[in-house]
Amino acid sequence: MYEFLIINCPSLCFCFVQLPVLAMKPAVPRNKCHGIPPGRGPFVVGLADVMSDNSINGTFTRLYYPTDLTADDLKQTKQPLWIPNRAYSDSYSEFTSFTSKFSKWLFHLMFGSYRVPAIQYANVRKLAENQTLPVVVFSHGLGAMRTTYTTICLELASQGFFVAAVEHRDKSACATYYLKDGDSADSESEYKEEYVKFIRVKDKTDEDFKIRNGQVNQRADECIKGLNLLEKINNGTEVRNYLGGEFDLSQFKGLLDFDKLSMIGHSFGGGTAIQTLKKEQRFKVGVAFDPWMYPLEKPMLSTITQPLLIINSEHFQWAANVAAMTYLVNPTNQIEDRKMLTLRETVHQSQSDFTFLTSKFIGKLAGLQGDADPYVAMDNNNDALIAFISKHLGIDYDSNLDKVFTDDAADDVIHGTNIQLDPERLPKASL
Repeated sequence: MYEFLIINCPSLCFCFVQLPVLAMKPAVPRNKCHGIPPGRGPFVVGLADVMSDNSINGTFTRLYYPTDLTADDLKQTKQPLWIPNRAYSDSYSEFTSFTSKFSKWLFHLMFGSYRVPAIQYANVRKLAENQTLPVVVFSHGLGAMRTTYTTICLELASQGFFVAAVEHRDKSACATYYLKDGDSADSESEYKEEYVKFIRVKDKTDEDFKIRNGQVNQRADECIKGLNLLEKINNGTEVRNYLGGEFDLSQFKGLLDFDKLSMIGHSFGGGTAIQTLKKEQRFKVGVAFDPWMYPLEKPMLSTITQPLLIINSEHFQWAANVAAMTYLVNPTNQIEDRKMLTLRETVHQSQSDFTFLTSKFIGKLAGLQGDADPYVAMDNNNDALIAFISKHLGIDYDSNLDKVFTDDAADDVIHGTNIQLDPERLPKASL
């Protein structure tokens, strides 16, 4: 079950706040050239990486949040790299089975220089008295990492949300790391990076489900740990960031609103989002992009009580996977609002950053783009996301975003699924 079919053709080797959302002018103009697009909201986004425990059992997350800075400040600031370092770039390449030195060099050449349109370690925006930031926890897909869905996280933060993108350590990320004690007193640093690499699991074996189910449970626990960390920060508890730097986490004290808390994820992260909703009732609403349902224990689906939106890509899903989702969105089973949308002419990577990092020709050849304009597809994805969670969290939003749920969006969005399901097999697949 591979998330990233990034380069599947040898010929590629030579090709290179609770303001009404979208109601204000975007803080950063969008330039439709290759690169991570900025959010469409009124706020320039700040970001910070936080490792709250240097052990492998600690929490590693990237925070995205609104600032009071301007587009001019963004232009004058060196923006952080999208791929943090060469170790991640090489691991992405290895995940796609391109393991030679040349392939790794090429991958880094193609993707390693992109930057994030945000200001690292900026201060959070000053809020009016009694104003707070709704909170989102985000779970990445198989073979991804904390930065792979920057486009979605920037969109949310630019609209006034506080986002924590967890980097998972269940060996499903392309790579991650923790900090080990230095080898000796002569070490240049107190700690050294210890990388945890992706592990392949052979599909359709006796151990397959056991391993994947264990991973999705660990991932859910890591999301809950991330939430616990955010609560500590909000309460003013001193939290050490083992990545160093002078970034002041205490600035977020009292600003995070856990009554407006969402759980979101893509693919394996979509399945993780669903698993997390089951485990942790503090999450009020969930959104799953192209969720991978296989790792989930089917009886567990009947225990989920929160509102849930599922957004699928048209050219990725298959009958057994969609059948498992239909139990969650079947009106006869609903305690809360449940919806499923399918984005027309999209592929699995249409909901990740990779869809914006190549030309249309290369993107389609490499499985990173469908026939849909990637900006239109992502805008529809994010409109549905923001409208759904805002509605259920009591956040004011632009009612124009609701169009994605109406017939007005029929050219771009399928209400439900494009997959034909066998009615006789459906109950068995769903439970």
